[in-house]
Amino acid sequence: MPRSHMPKLRPNAEWPAIIDDVLGSDAKAHETARSTMWLEVTCYIEGIATLPRGLFDDDDGARRDIALRVLRRLEARSYFHLKEWMARQLRKQDHVSWWAWIDTISRCISIDYGRIIGREDAAVVELMDGDDEPRACGSQATRQW
Repeated sequence: MPRSHMPKLRPNAEWPAIIDDVLGSDAKAHETARSTMWLEVTCYIEGIATLPRGLFDDDDGARRDIALRVLRRLEARSYFHLKEWMARQLRKQDHVSWWAWIDTISRCISIDYGRIIGREDAAVVELMDGDDEPRACGSQATRQW
């Protein structure tokens, strides 16, 4: 989606209430909040997110696939990651804003996606961020988010 057609994304402060509705028992509120999450996360990844070292900057199809993978991750295991994010927000311990969290997840998934489709530059991204050794975003060590 071209940046000129991007809807204004909701601010970080609104996301705890939205995610609370996604996780809640009211079916109508759940569907409305889930639709909001899908629309805005997709728009963010397709048009705003800066993926590592320019991976997929000009590839709309890849960005769409990455957005879908991010959303599937958020909904996996009965919304496990969303529940963890909410718990951290409520405890105010190890918490991060919504868009920073989505950015982190999209970066990791874009690197994994690059490996899956055989992009050689995806494996190099990790070494260029100041680490001595590469680490897989899909490894157990980084799946805690």
